[in-house]
Formats: sequence, C-alpha cells, structure tokens
Amino acid sequence: MAQASDVFQLNDDEKVTVLTPSAASGGELLELEAEWGASGHKPLPHSHPSQDEHFEVLEGQLSVKLGGEKRVLNVGDTVDVPRGTAHTFWNSGGTTARAKWQVAVHNLRAKGHGTSAGLSLPAGALVAREFSGEFTPALSPVVRSLFLPVIAGWAKLRGYKL
Repeated sequence: MAQASDVFQLNDDEKVTVLTPSAASGGELLELEAEWGASGHKPLPHSHPSQDEHFEVLEGQLSVKLGGEKRVLNVGDTVDVPRGTAHTFWNSGGTTARAKWQVAVHNLRAKGHGTSAGLSLPAGALVAREFSGEFTPALSPVVRSLFLPVIAGWAKLRGYKL
C-alpha cells in the first residue's frame, strides 16, 4: 500500500510522488504529483471506466490528448477527464513539467518488466486485466478482448506480479 512520499518511476522520464495516500482519506482521495522530463515521450492513450480525473499543471507545459482533442496546458491550467474518455499527457515544453494524477504501474517496472518508455507488453496486458475497472488501454476492442487476456495470462504464469 502506498504511503505519503513514496516515489514511483513510470518510465525513464516520468515519475509520481504520493502526496495523500487513499488510506489516509478512507479511500476517498488519492493525490499524487507527477513529473515529466523534457523528452516528449507520449504514453499509451488509456481511459478509466469508473473514475473521473482532475489534473492541475504545477510547473512547465503539458500537452493532453483527450478524446479527439489535443490541448496545451500551462502552469495553473486544469483539465477534467471524464470516466471512459481516452487520454494521454506528455511534456511538450523544454523543461520539467509537474502536475497531479494517478498511477498503477510502478511495481511491475521495479521488478524489471518495463522498458525506457514504460511497461513491457506482458506487464501492460496484466495491468489492463487486473485494473480493467480503472484502466483501459485505447486499443481496438478485438485486441483488448482477445489478445490482452492471453498475454496477461502468460505474464502471470511467468511470475509477473502487481
């Protein structure tokens, strides 16, 4: 269970720090601060079927692709991501960018199931299966329903653990 001040490295240029763990609020709030290096790496678009998200840019510049719309966000800008809406955020400026958001991939990367860009395919498939109520990769329904479960099952057999 995450504690305040825990740091999770999502990929080589992206990390989050827990500000308020959900246990501290009875599961009502998980507050994190994300930091993106200036690499311009774009994470895989995804959605959260059962949660809305609120982001606030604290430093630098972020771009967001939200549904079919792309926006550039600067310090003080906020964006709400309605549940079920595909989205991705990335640093589009020349310096470090910081904002608030949520994460579920650190443990797999820490155990060697990642790449410089994020999770390996088997680890990503496992996250998509285990957190299907919270996280859905923006892939075709055929890939999500047929291939990801097979890859996730293989990952579990190979010892991948969240």
